[in-house]
Amino acid sequence: MTKKYLAVALFTALLTGVVEASSALELSQYNKLDTVSRIVNDREVTDNLRALLGNHYQIFIDNFDVFGEPHTTTGGGLFVEGWLKDLYLENASALVINPDGKIFAAWVVPESDVIQYRSSDNSPVIHADIQQWAARFNTMQFAKSSQSGLAFDGEWAGESGSDSTLTLRLAESGNRITGSYCYISQKGNRIDCPEDDERNLTGTIAGNRASVEFNSSFGGPGGRAVLEIKGDEMEWRLATPPQNGHYYAPLRYTLRKAASVHNAETRKLDTEKFAISLINRCGHFDSECDQMVYLGVRKSDNSTISLKGKTLHDSAGKIIGSTYKNGEIVYTVTYAPAKLVVSKGSQVLVEQSGQWRK
Repeated sequence: MTKKYLAVALFTALLTGVVEASSALELSQYNKLDTVSRIVNDREVTDNLRALLGNHYQIFIDNFDVFGEPHTTTGGGLFVEGWLKDLYLENASALVINPDGKIFAAWVVPESDVIQYRSSDNSPVIHADIQQWAARFNTMQFAKSSQSGLAFDGEWAGESGSDSTLTLRLAESGNRITGSYCYISQKGNRIDCPEDDERNLTGTIAGNRASVEFNSSFGGPGGRAVLEIKGDEMEWRLATPPQNGHYYAPLRYTLRKAASVHNAETRKLDTEKFAISLINRCGHFDSECDQMVYLGVRKSDNSTISLKGKTLHDSAGKIIGSTYKNGEIVYTVTYAPAKLVVSKGSQVLVEQSGQWRK
């Protein structure tokens, strides 16, 4: 099974809600080499992993390109391991999940010289099956800070009035960080952000500073910046702009660590004239949220807009859509059937049916 197939399977499961979950995990169904890959379609498993790993989730799950033989642990749990093809000792992840939902996860990547480990019970004792798996990495040790907070790890966000926002989603591993850079400027008319789950930023940590390299989604690669943590804030300083291409990046910016958004879910909608991404930053896409985000691109000229909004519900409390304001202009998206309505007061400016993209 290829990495691409796994990513599609996981993404489809998250969007459609077609999952294999129950009040008690039935792990035996995944305890065979020809069925173990289906565990990435189990919503209870993926939800627990996202909650445990946060910004490290995608790094962890990306290693499941090839699956090893699963087995039952002494405590009745299930051990699952995977790695990138031909990178058995460089990009690998291991998972133990118990019937009660407790999770133990570890992974290695080439950018780090330590083994990362997380457990939902926060025990300082590393699970025995994970230790046995880790023995193959002869020169690597478990990160000392695996179970403690990491200074750079998480989502950092800042804004400059209503004109711009900068968001960094960082995953820390040893003295390395990876993640994404997203800068929205000109009141939402310029959006320099990567595609979902794409990592366009890497760097090295030295104390409370990190030197990072980032690529612009407008085509400019090789931008460099310095991140410095000062108390509960992070300062962004642009050192070298991206080269040989367009970009949008601030010279200086002050960021604060945001509340965890590991369960944020995005859906994409196509209408005749617009390509739209809707982000529910509160959890699953159909959950109540006052932190919705609308990213719209007009197909005729690729002009963009970014808006903040909230979910809409009917008299019974069911989520039926979301609404966003741009001054006096209101953007309303209904989910079933999918439709975009843009209005100003009682006047309808745009009304277009749409289709959800897979």
